[in-house]
Amino acid sequence: MGVPTRRWPWRCAWPGWLLAAVLLAVGLPIFVRMPPWCDLTLYELAARTVMTGGVHYRDVFDTNLPGFVWSLVVVRRAFGPSVEAVRLVDLAIVFACCGLLARLARRAGADRPAIAWFAVGAAAFYPFTTEFCHAQRDVWMLLPALAALTLRLRESERRRFALGVLEGLLWGTAVWFKPHVLFPIAGVWLATGRRDTLPNLLGGCLAGALGVAWLVRTGTWPHFVEVFTKWNPHYTEYLFSEIGWRAGSHWFHFAPWTYLQPLVVVLAIADLCRHRRWVAKLSRRWYVPAATESEARIRRVLGAFYLGWLLQSFLLQRQFPYVHVPGTLIAFALFAAHRWAVVPAGLAFLAVSSGIAWACEENAVWQDRVDRVERVFPWVRLAVPRHALSVPERLALWQACWRALDADAARRRQDQLGNYPEFFSAIAVAEAHEVAVWLRSRGATAADVICWHSSPHAVYLDLPGTPAFRFLHADTPLIRDATYRFMRAELLESAPRARYVVSDLCRTFVSAPPERQDDWHSRSIELPPGAKDVFPYDQPIVFRSDGGRGRYVVHELTHPIDRVEYDPPHRDIWKRE
Repeated sequence: MGVPTRRWPWRCAWPGWLLAAVLLAVGLPIFVRMPPWCDLTLYELAARTVMTGGVHYRDVFDTNLPGFVWSLVVVRRAFGPSVEAVRLVDLAIVFACCGLLARLARRAGADRPAIAWFAVGAAAFYPFTTEFCHAQRDVWMLLPALAALTLRLRESERRRFALGVLEGLLWGTAVWFKPHVLFPIAGVWLATGRRDTLPNLLGGCLAGALGVAWLVRTGTWPHFVEVFTKWNPHYTEYLFSEIGWRAGSHWFHFAPWTYLQPLVVVLAIADLCRHRRWVAKLSRRWYVPAATESEARIRRVLGAFYLGWLLQSFLLQRQFPYVHVPGTLIAFALFAAHRWAVVPAGLAFLAVSSGIAWACEENAVWQDRVDRVERVFPWVRLAVPRHALSVPERLALWQACWRALDADAARRRQDQLGNYPEFFSAIAVAEAHEVAVWLRSRGATAADVICWHSSPHAVYLDLPGTPAFRFLHADTPLIRDATYRFMRAELLESAPRARYVVSDLCRTFVSAPPERQDDWHSRSIELPPGAKDVFPYDQPIVFRSDGGRGRYVVHELTHPIDRVEYDPPHRDIWKRE
């Protein structure tokens, strides 16, 4: 795993660069044409609202700092509102992050083959992740954080005050995406002896002042304060209640790369404790010490940055896979700095596991055995992942991804490329547009519509105006009793201004018993008795997507709202049978 003497393929640069080029040539066209996730549609609507004179938090509810919304405003003004434009910007950000990480790894001791295989790891990883991981705040905040880290580790020891301020400004920019980045900032600050404290603080305060000035000037400040004082304390409680779930599920997000995380932690700690006796005893086969003091310093700081990032992702974030994308990219860089050939080993694992998964899908006997094992070990399919390259249905669309299609055909292609068909947070792009067309034919704007579940709020982007009901991810405020009461009060206030509600049958039936979960496919919807007096199913249905067989249903608001429930209370509607 260290520096072998024989010339294995992973000890040559050209096979790595060739493989990276092939992976990118296959993966990037598909990546660009994939559908958006519901998170992106929320922030796209928030950006549009800001651009048209609306007020963030007041008009579109959000529990986060507004840095990502600002970025999307810039992207929209520069490139327009297309999903492909945002995806290309997302790709550029990831390329820039990988370039900065490769530069840091090179200065930390990586040789040319190690850098080439770092590129292979990134190319085999990010373009082939699901749309859930794309255009998310964690990856976008990694770029200013890495730029600041690169400034801090520049070769020249002549510390200029202006560069220290610029570094602090970059750190502050990352904070406006998510304050969680303060953990890796603290790790870097401690590992570098707290240099440039004053200019860094000045730069950070400047970034904070510019953001606050925008909040005040646009009238957003009181609503920003309301979210962070009234709503977020309850949200934080919920985050800490999920820690056990996060610890168990994390390992399966990006297998096999997450399986290697304990090794990265050991390397990072060894770099921080370089002069300890136990580090000196490590075999050179497993741990290659830094050749110079400069290499040792960069390894130490990069390791501290990684450990800080890992800590915040476990302590302060939800159990979602996109949270761990930046940590995985940083891990590739640390392995490269120590010249560990983990990427070829990971690719070999993926080749075997993808072959097993494909064989199980093709063989009914094997599939039955896997199903039986899965009843005992629910994570078995995630533990043996199938890489997107081994899915022939997706690869068959590669050529079509190069063609410019008309709008309807492009939406159908997005649906074909989605990784989560019929999942309640994944958007059925063509059906959402069909609903928007029907609503527009009735003269409806976004102000006339309440999109109740997570994925239908993509409908808002096809309608002019601002929603009457500011909660797009309605399940976010409903996770705690206190915030549920706040949201219900706002719903009752907003409902008289709206004419229609859009719901997602896929979301309603996800809580059904297993034998009933596919019932929504029927043309005649058989709702559970408990759902008929719960909003929005207490309102009459006037339209259904996909010619009356789709997942999106439009209700006309004609009756007073009696009961509002959501998961976990939403499960009770099935128990009343």
